[in-house]
Amino acid sequence: MLSLQGTCEEGVASYHTQELIPLWTATKGYIPSSDKDTLQLDPRGNLLAFAYPVIERISDILIWESIIQIRERKNENYRAGLALITMDINNPKLFLGIGLTQNNRIEIYPSDHYPPTNSSTIPITEKIKISIHMNNSQYMVFINGQHFIDIPAPKNTLLPAVFAQFCSATFTEFHLVLKKTDNNKFHKFTEPNITKPYMGAPQNKRTLPRIRLNEKNDKKNFIKEDTSEVFVPRGFNHVVLEHRNSGWHALFNTNVYNQNEIESVLKQIAECGGNVIRVWAWGTQNEYGFLSNKNGTILNPDYMKNFIDFLRKATEHNIYVIPILDEYPKYGNFEKILADLHLQSNRDDPYITGYNCQFFWESFIKAKAIAIKHFIQYIKDTDPSLLTTVLAWSLQNEVFLMNSEGPFSSFTAEILLPDGSKRNVSTQEERQKIYDIIILNWANELTKAVKSVDPLALVTVGMWTSDSAGRKPTNGLLFDGKDFRFPPRPSILGGDESLLDFIDIHIYPWDNTSKVNHECHEYGLVKKPVIVGEYGVFQNVSVEQAKTILIEFLQQAYQMGYKGDLYWVWDLTAIPEQTYSAITEGFAQHVMQWNEWKQYFTK
Repeated sequence: MLSLQGTCEEGVASYHTQELIPLWTATKGYIPSSDKDTLQLDPRGNLLAFAYPVIERISDILIWESIIQIRERKNENYRAGLALITMDINNPKLFLGIGLTQNNRIEIYPSDHYPPTNSSTIPITEKIKISIHMNNSQYMVFINGQHFIDIPAPKNTLLPAVFAQFCSATFTEFHLVLKKTDNNKFHKFTEPNITKPYMGAPQNKRTLPRIRLNEKNDKKNFIKEDTSEVFVPRGFNHVVLEHRNSGWHALFNTNVYNQNEIESVLKQIAECGGNVIRVWAWGTQNEYGFLSNKNGTILNPDYMKNFIDFLRKATEHNIYVIPILDEYPKYGNFEKILADLHLQSNRDDPYITGYNCQFFWESFIKAKAIAIKHFIQYIKDTDPSLLTTVLAWSLQNEVFLMNSEGPFSSFTAEILLPDGSKRNVSTQEERQKIYDIIILNWANELTKAVKSVDPLALVTVGMWTSDSAGRKPTNGLLFDGKDFRFPPRPSILGGDESLLDFIDIHIYPWDNTSKVNHECHEYGLVKKPVIVGEYGVFQNVSVEQAKTILIEFLQQAYQMGYKGDLYWVWDLTAIPEQTYSAITEGFAQHVMQWNEWKQYFTK
């Protein structure tokens, strides 16, 4: 990274192309080559991609310039150019962008902040040199050496970047001049107090026996703690969206939760033979969600009241719960908690960007661990008997990393790992090794957080497999024109070094058949028990075909030694693109009446 050391005068350092090219990282896009003279930025889908050199110390930009050429236009609304950005936990936000857009007009962004300047155009194949110079309290913009516009400089520090959207663009002949800025601010992190638990209702008279894992004949099965009877999780995923037919998961949000509806759902699941329900414990994060925005507290007591009501109702219906603690907390006091943890960390690698931060960065993992501990402790303080209703805590619905985010969006970064060692992302093998190390550390640290509050709790995590994109499990997150999301290897999170108790794999007709790909499930390499946490069939086949495929999925999963199955989904009939809901066409009864699973638990 740029360290502002070496040849410089009065704290000013100057960098050129060959010094900058190895230092780039990208977000919402990728840099496909490491040519020492050229940087190429390709955005992901329709998103605005940024690339920027990693700078070690806070600096003022005195000069930032480059020559730009559009390589491939994918949409008439394309744009690419030079930018100054601010950073919000390694998510770039555009302060100033100047570049090419439709018909090769020269335009400044965001256009509603500045006077119209898009009348200039250049020939479609011509390169353009953009220069941004700081002069006292303003930035002066030059196009091909001609003065274009002056922009007032903000008080906050900006970073140099390039951007592209709906096009592939190349950038050459970089020149960056920085002046070091002293920044001695230190934010001390103080963990908030546990939110006072809801005590408005008596503890449950009824409790469910704890589900444990027991090994016999080199096989682990779920058992009921009180009788040692084998327990096979069979049931459903249940989802309520924020706006019913759209939005994010919001089952327990204070403006969504309906006690009568959930009572009806649990009753129907029990009547058709279900013994487990899988739900988003952390859904939409806003004023109605599980996090508090009151100073000094973390959890929203009204939300927690809903979640505890749900656990009590599930207990009455003999239904165990897998709550999903999905993604990292990002609302209310956690905004400041995360920022303070980040400022204190010397292990938050600057080459990590966007979505991937939650798995790589020490601050994100610590923040989520705090939220997990507070969430489970709240239930424990309110009614400890409800902890046995929880079959397992799921750390995430579907884990994945993105190769359109740093460090995998380029092939030059050297990454700091949790043990203090470093690895480079230049080869497929190294990229895969980095993924395996990082995802295992993430899962183990959060598993420790769960068990620090409830040592007997089971912990799991959900994932789909690489056959969803027609890839091998050890793919190194290379760019192949397919999905930018990459699930982890089952053998890593389900391996001997993992502290998880079991893993949860999701099965869908990825290749439009019912074939379960053994290689992508890493059959024979996974050491932990596995359940099918989701399985379903989309409505592009007939009801009868779907019912056949569902049973074939289950047959193959249990033949591979899987220990349970949860249907996707109970009721999302308001969304036509979804899989067949369990409440339609007798699907719930069809899958629950399948009893062949019993033969795999008789020995």
